[in-house]
Amino acid sequence: MKSFFVALATGMILLMQTSCDNKVDKKGELFDEVMNIHDEAMHKRSAIRRTRKSLEAKIADMEQDSLSAHEEKIAALKRLVVELEEADESMMVWMRNFDNQEETPEEEAIDYFKKEKVKNMEVKEKMETAIANGQKEL
Repeated sequence: MKSFFVALATGMILLMQTSCDNKVDKKGELFDEVMNIHDEAMHKRSAIRRTRKSLEAKIADMEQDSLSAHEEKIAALKRLVVELEEADESMMVWMRNFDNQEETPEEEAIDYFKKEKVKNMEVKEKMETAIANGQKEL
């Protein structure tokens, strides 16, 4: 009878440990997913800078030309530059606000990382859209 209780207690301890490991794994897995999205988006910052500089050069060239027909085009290009700057800044804001949740209970951290994954995907999409819009005008 005593061995039955020892086996039962051992089984329950293993079950609890496995359950905790799954939560930690889920927390770590979500953290890694968020960081992978972040890393992909960070690589796009150089494309943002290149596109912005190219647009600014195009604007400068058009401003040298005194034709008033360029005014609308220049305004549109300046809006694209702002879009690129805002997309880049959105990544900086996300990074400043991000917390790695080291000391946070697993369930809370999992919920936090799920929300951050969505936010980070939105930032990445904003960056990709801004780059694509800018590239269309080059």
